[in-house]
Amino acid sequence: MSIRSDQPPIDQGTSDQESGHSASKRFGFSHTDESAALASPSFPAETLAASVAALLAMTVLQRAIGLARGVLFCRWLEPAELGQWDLAFGFLMLAAPLTVLGLTGSYGRYLEHYRRRGHVRSFVRRTATCVALLAAAAAITLAAGRGWFAEAIFAHPHGQGLLLATAAALIVVIAFNALFELFGGLRWFRVAVAMQFFHSLIFAALGIVLAFLWEPTALSLVVAFGGAYALCALGAMPWVVRAWKSLPVGEPLRQSAMWSRVVPFAASVWLINAIANLFDLVDRWMLVHYSGMDAAAALAAVGNYHAARTLTLPLLAVAALFRSALLPHLTHDWEAGRRQAVELRLSNVLKLWGLTLMVVSTGLGLAGPALFDLAFRGKYTAGLHVLPWTAMYLSWASLAALATTYAWCAERPGLSSIPLAAGLAANIGLNLLWLPRLGLFGAVSSTAAANLLALCLAYAVNGRLGAKPTRGVWAVSLAPLALIGGAPLAVAVTAALLHQAYARQWLLTPQEKERLKQYLLLGLSRLKFERLAQRPAAG
Repeated sequence: MSIRSDQPPIDQGTSDQESGHSASKRFGFSHTDESAALASPSFPAETLAASVAALLAMTVLQRAIGLARGVLFCRWLEPAELGQWDLAFGFLMLAAPLTVLGLTGSYGRYLEHYRRRGHVRSFVRRTATCVALLAAAAAITLAAGRGWFAEAIFAHPHGQGLLLATAAALIVVIAFNALFELFGGLRWFRVAVAMQFFHSLIFAALGIVLAFLWEPTALSLVVAFGGAYALCALGAMPWVVRAWKSLPVGEPLRQSAMWSRVVPFAASVWLINAIANLFDLVDRWMLVHYSGMDAAAALAAVGNYHAARTLTLPLLAVAALFRSALLPHLTHDWEAGRRQAVELRLSNVLKLWGLTLMVVSTGLGLAGPALFDLAFRGKYTAGLHVLPWTAMYLSWASLAALATTYAWCAERPGLSSIPLAAGLAANIGLNLLWLPRLGLFGAVSSTAAANLLALCLAYAVNGRLGAKPTRGVWAVSLAPLALIGGAPLAVAVTAALLHQAYARQWLLTPQEKERLKQYLLLGLSRLKFERLAQRPAAG
């Protein structure tokens, strides 16, 4: 995405305190967020900087909790049970967005659109009713055909208890996702991130209790996973009420006008979610059904794969959160006619996130052997061998997820399904060729090749829409190839990228460095004034 020097000023939201205004003037910012007049004082929309700050503050601790939880699950569960849990989790992540037909995925794009026109209540009410009916129908279908679904998902026709628990968890996952997308679309991202954080915390607590005191099985983890989602969704209800009361009351929105606009977009979202989640799950599912292994060996291979992904999957999870925070803000600029700002912000995000991925992935490569030996009790040797490959392809997957936000802003989400569809087709084809010969490594290498193809095609789509990737974007995108060359090569490439970003101008332009500096200074200024405001007055 090409970088231009005439950058727009950084937006300031309605939640800024006087100290924030002073800081913005000091650093040369101006107020350009038209939503300030639309957001109620009791429900202010956040700026992109505030959303990202909230995300980073919660994510560091959340990922630490998730990593500790994953390590304990790997220690306590046998590889086959861990493999069943991985398949159950993958199914829930696939089925939840498929069930709702993409309706909640349209919140990030259309809540701002309908809020500006006073129709947001009608939009939310109608879509929420459809989502509830679809979720109930899906759970009933799973329960009615539990024998067939247990065999198809878990390769275990007698795992009907696990299937019923998964069906119940599906309902609460859908409810949680709808609330998360609602808060994200309204740009009140602190609540959305807090929901994710508390789910991670509660799931860790419930999972550890059930696995340790009841039984260390996949069933315990599914029950804990669904229970954590249910508790977080219930805990968010006061904020839902507050949000609803703060939304403007306008004239009812005509059904035909709403659905004719939303359905094509939601259908594209549905297709993208279907392809993306199949893309993520298909290699492990094919390991169980097409590798030629018996069920126990195949599930154990999936368990090893899960152990490797335990250390690297947080990279993709953070990117998904980041994408949810980014899309409403890019949409806001797009709706205001600031197309150049969209292109600029996305390019900045891709380069900075790519650098972050290399630093984290290189650290995992250095620490991986010790973690697998000590934390996992040496049970997942095969997982250690594929760890660099999983870090590499998950880096590509997270960059591709961020890159596709440009097509969504342009109301062309269907175009972003092309890279995913090509990647999915490549993944299936390569797995059919390599799985019988290479086993687990065949599955991982197939997925790596497919993700590289998808990333390149995502950049090609953006280029067709007018946002061509720069040399810097390509550099950080291809850098993860160094991970499979061993730790010394990964360290050398990471150090070179960081040096170029700091000392040269081709990776990060002077304007980008200055903009990043201003964000950091403004954040530190706000933090300073907030701390001063919290101190008791003297005397």
